[in-house]
Amino acid sequence: MDQSDDKWPASRLLAFARELQQAASFKDLLEITRREVSRTTGYGHAWLFVADSPDARELRLIDVAGARDELVWKVAPVLRVDSDAMLQQIVASDEPVVVVDARVDPRTDKQIVAALGNRTIINIPLRLLDKPFGAFGVGSFGDEEGCRAPTGEQLDYLIGMASQLSVAASRIRLLEERALQRAEAQALEHRLQQVQRLESLGLLAGGVAHDFNNLLSVVLAGAELAREYLAVDPQRASAELDAIVEAAESARVLTQQLLAMGRKQELTVSALDLDASVTRLVDLLRRVLPRSIEVELRSTGEALGLEADAARIDQVLMNLCLNARDAMPGGGRLTIATAAMDIGPADLATHPWAKPGRYAVVTVTDTGTGMTPEVVERAFEPFFTTKPGTAGTGLGLSVAYGIVRQHGGMTACSSELGRGTTFTVFLPVARSSSVAGANPPAGLPSTGGANPSTHSRSALPPPRLC
Repeated sequence: MDQSDDKWPASRLLAFARELQQAASFKDLLEITRREVSRTTGYGHAWLFVADSPDARELRLIDVAGARDELVWKVAPVLRVDSDAMLQQIVASDEPVVVVDARVDPRTDKQIVAALGNRTIINIPLRLLDKPFGAFGVGSFGDEEGCRAPTGEQLDYLIGMASQLSVAASRIRLLEERALQRAEAQALEHRLQQVQRLESLGLLAGGVAHDFNNLLSVVLAGAELAREYLAVDPQRASAELDAIVEAAESARVLTQQLLAMGRKQELTVSALDLDASVTRLVDLLRRVLPRSIEVELRSTGEALGLEADAARIDQVLMNLCLNARDAMPGGGRLTIATAAMDIGPADLATHPWAKPGRYAVVTVTDTGTGMTPEVVERAFEPFFTTKPGTAGTGLGLSVAYGIVRQHGGMTACSSELGRGTTFTVFLPVARSSSVAGANPPAGLPSTGGANPSTHSRSALPPPRLC
């Protein structure tokens, strides 16, 4: 205990406040406080309780510092105010509540006192905007520390410390609430992605089942012919076996693609050639989309190097293509194009949503029904769908948007009723990539005429906005 002076200058309290600003958690906060309490008052224990609701019916232990911290956590993690006279006084008043001997004071809960070995208890009410926020407390435990009432100067200093603690505790609580909200938003986004991924798999099931049926027909017919020719024409039998192996390999590739889409996993970033990935996806689309839809690929013909999660990028493109399929119930043309693009300062004047840099660009264009401006504006909202009944969950485009955002990219949509829709995906090119920065002929999506909806938001649109 610092006994050089019974009073402490304001500079000491200011130094304590500055030290509190360095605390990143309540544990740090209480340890800093306990040291200061020990130096200035001699009490070796400090605790912090916070009200979980505006009416302060309960006080929840945020943290405790001192030799009996584990015991306090075990005995008194949450205290009900209505059954404790001392807590009622704390919540109702701005004045410190001093209990010199907890064993005999009528305001204390004797069961808790016996379990903890409390002796002197000093609680300073904490208030925020004139409402109960919690309590900052110090005290002594056991006969070795004994009962010791604080002096007037010590009590004044503890009140000053409580004021600083209230500010610091509010800051940390706000940071923790924001971190929790971010974690919950990320968890929700991951769940939405998985739900939508399963929906995409369901939509693909019909086409894949048809393709598997064809492959199995090849396998069964080849096996019968191979058995028939095995003795009389080994060369013909060998050719049939080769056809069986080729069909089985095609089935394996289909299975791997479906498993990649259905897999639930964290973002796994690796080197990816977007142009090659799109080419492989188009091969799958030509198998599973109706014959009434012509699939056209306009490839840049050069490597578009990214640092990305291949399965997630496949999911983005598949979502956009399935959305295009649904927009063409009577058939039409689906055009998928890749390109490299440099977005510079000059582009930002007319496209404020854009971010400067070098991008690999994919456009997915259909000749379907198109969308009204009002629908375009809501295209990326979770659970928004224009499909009848239970035909869709309304997650496809929002999940695609979220995945692109996770990769630091951008999405844009332009559509005109009766003339079709174009979705454009911009993904940052890897720094080590040698992609040429040539602008595609069409440039950035126009901001006029075709009712574009461009999105450069920093988070998945929250469900409550839908």
